[in-house]
Amino acid sequence: MKIRLIKIFKLCFYLCFTLIISIYITCGFIFFNWHSTSRIPNEGLKNKISNYIIRNIGAEICYKAYSFNPIFLSNKSDYKLMFSKKDKFLNDSIVNLALSKNEFLTFSDELKVWKKASILTKEGLFDMKYKFHGTSLTPYSQGKASFKIKSKHKINGFKNFRLETR
Repeated sequence: MKIRLIKIFKLCFYLCFTLIISIYITCGFIFFNWHSTSRIPNEGLKNKISNYIIRNIGAEICYKAYSFNPIFLSNKSDYKLMFSKKDKFLNDSIVNLALSKNEFLTFSDELKVWKKASILTKEGLFDMKYKFHGTSLTPYSQGKASFKIKSKHKINGFKNFRLETR
């Protein structure tokens, strides 16, 4: 009787483990499909299904579940970009213009100009220059941004670097 219960327990454990891994992998494929086609018109059934599922689960949960740099393993610094009200408005306008006027889903270089701002790190507050970075509009359509940063002071050992927001 005891051996039979152990076998049943092992079987249930393996089945549950397999089911959980299968669900995780399936959701990963759905999230990947949604993430890679978020700027393409959603005509196909596959896109409609992935949009429905991601909308109901929440994109932020999916980003956390499928992140290649989970927070608990990360030793990267946090940065806070200090934009003026004018720069915040200008940045939003530039991104909206790029998203609305672009048929080829690329961020044109004419919209990427250097602007002054400050950056707050664990090391302190530094003056810097920034401009938008990258040609793909997919991150921008999802509320994220990528910047090229220049500073006269080293920030985490670098004077020039790229910063992606989440």
